[in-house]
Amino acid sequence: MITSVANEKVKYVRSLYRRRVRYRERRFVIEGVRLMREAIRAGIMPALVFYSEGMDVIPSGRELLAEVQEVNLPTFAVSERVMRAMTDTVSPQGVLAVVPFVGLSPLASPKLADFLRQQGYIVEISEESQLYSHYFDQAEFIAEQERPLLAQIERSDRPLVRLGRWPDGARSALSITGDIDALTLWDYGLRLFGK
Repeated sequence: MITSVANEKVKYVRSLYRRRVRYRERRFVIEGVRLMREAIRAGIMPALVFYSEGMDVIPSGRELLAEVQEVNLPTFAVSERVMRAMTDTVSPQGVLAVVPFVGLSPLASPKLADFLRQQGYIVEISEESQLYSHYFDQAEFIAEQERPLLAQIERSDRPLVRLGRWPDGARSALSITGDIDALTLWDYGLRLFGK
């Protein structure tokens, strides 16, 4: 069990909250049992999985850990203190993983990049196709290619995470929950103004 916030793996996860590091590593952090389960069932093989000491006694947590062990992912138990240090939320959900991005060629159509982002994919422009689970280099992209492209991505057995799309083409949303601190005013402003 990892009990020190000075551990190299813990430092690595914390570093992924910085955009520069996230893009250099071509990975980001996901958190929570539901999101982890969906990622693994979709064939996404996280580079690292961390869970806090109480996850193995919760039924949903125990099931998730069994799925993770079944596919033999690098998994590490951490103390509650370490989990709080690794997450970006006030109330950690007890499990998190490090997962990959989608890559686009610098020659790819800007319309393709916009479309993939609208569909909830995290996209990075790069010439190094071997670093991504999905890499696209279409110079031309028209509306008629949208459905076939999504079908191609969804049929693929390569790992990928897709974030939820905004409903009805909305550019932003404000959700009031018991965990309101998960959405800061800064995040809301960035989403509202598209930066």
